[in-house]
Amino acid sequence: MMGCSQKNGGIKNMIEIEGRMNPALIESPNGGWYVVAGGAWIPVPEGTRLSDINWVNNPQKSPALGASSYTKEVKGSKGDTYTVEVWSDGRTACNCMGFLYRRKCKHALALKGKV
Repeated sequence: MMGCSQKNGGIKNMIEIEGRMNPALIESPNGGWYVVAGGAWIPVPEGTRLSDINWVNNPQKSPALGASSYTKEVKGSKGDTYTVEVWSDGRTACNCMGFLYRRKCKHALALKGKV
């Protein structure tokens, strides 16, 4: 889960963002500035620098030790083939871009029987 909060860090406020990916600052075509760490775009004041961002790394937890898994190739809606791994404890992984950003995707859900 991603979040953003302003913390009083002495002279200026730090913007804290939680996510699995390093944050980036992006100017949108409409002129707004955002900090991005995965799938969420959080508005920030113009002039914000990466040094103003406190990134809290929140990696996906690894499967439990001893959990068994199986791997299956799944065909995507546009014909691409993806590799999905499903563990006995219910966790999944897929090599598609959707899973990379959101930690869930329709390919993994299909193997778990939820699509």
